[in-house]
Amino acid sequence: MIGIPLSEILKLPILKNAKIVSGHDNLDRYVRNIAVAEVPDIVSLAKKDTIYLSTLFAFKDETSQQLLIKGLQDKGAAALFVKPKRFFGSTPEALVKASKELNFPLVEIDEEIMWSDLIRAALERILEEESATKIERNLIQAILSGSIESEDETNWKNLLNIDENSTFRICILHAKEEKEIDKSSIEETEKKSQIIRTIFKKYFRHVFVLPFNDQYYILISDKTVNLPNFKESILRELNQKFSTGFYLACSSSFSKLADANQHSKNCFSLLRIAKSSGGLNRFYLEEENELELIFLRISETNEGGQFVENFLKDISGKISKKSIKKLLSTIFEYLNSNLSKAETATKLKVHTNTVKYRIKNFEQMTGLNLNNSRDIFKTYLLLSLLKIRGFF
Repeated sequence: MIGIPLSEILKLPILKNAKIVSGHDNLDRYVRNIAVAEVPDIVSLAKKDTIYLSTLFAFKDETSQQLLIKGLQDKGAAALFVKPKRFFGSTPEALVKASKELNFPLVEIDEEIMWSDLIRAALERILEEESATKIERNLIQAILSGSIESEDETNWKNLLNIDENSTFRICILHAKEEKEIDKSSIEETEKKSQIIRTIFKKYFRHVFVLPFNDQYYILISDKTVNLPNFKESILRELNQKFSTGFYLACSSSFSKLADANQHSKNCFSLLRIAKSSGGLNRFYLEEENELELIFLRISETNEGGQFVENFLKDISGKISKKSIKKLLSTIFEYLNSNLSKAETATKLKVHTNTVKYRIKNFEQMTGLNLNNSRDIFKTYLLLSLLKIRGFF
């Protein structure tokens, strides 16, 4: 079961008068099930991503209330919903204190609500989301694979409830720690898909996320998809959720879904550039990396490959492989620092004289003059192609 955020469950009409007592910062927890907790040993039976319902009849003393909250938190439960008035008059202070200390979602609901009605409403909402998500993902997969003909454009937009004049972008997020999806990681992958969708939905009207192997494909749509305006805010939120880092590549805007396949290919190319440059936790936008994309295409040609091989062959006997990597890395940083030796030294955390020495060494070894515009261009092209290949 895919599940939905706790915040979505709290929007159910049956919970219109619900009071969130604690855990306000954790309402993005995912809910896959809902169950009654009216027995003292419920913690031993508790399951992850489940909302538990209780009148607290079985937890009348402070110790049992504290252990209940701690136990549910440790088991990864989504929240505890309580109807305390019958046995306590109000939510017990020990329960409130324990839940606030752990930032565990504790919700007080109307006494009149029947557990069976709430369980039915919650499960129907979860299943509704699961069904909609499966249909949506099938459509997005078809779009990304290039299955749309231009004459079917309007029909596809109607299926996704997208306005006729909307524009689009495709992004691909690769979470650094992700491995190929297997049964044991499906739940975590679904959670991350929902997290990505929730973050992007704050800024764009339509967001569709398709997890595939170690990638998350994101199709975003709005009247105008002005991603550069929001990228810092999006990055900040993604950094909080993907603590071990991620690579994120996004296409330029386009207006026809029939063009989605080509733009997804551009995203793959951008992702290669991001990984080769070590660009963790950054946005790689197509319009900001046009030159790098050109270099990547050159590197994939026979001529580009031969150009690089000839260069490496010429210098292979003049310097060790370890030293050449350090040397080329310095020259590349120098060219990206507007030929400023001081700025290069600061970035590399070395003395300016070290940068000067390496530049002189490079020029003597290659015969290239880094004061000559033609040689600068040739050097930058060579080093860009080597960088894309992961040489340094």
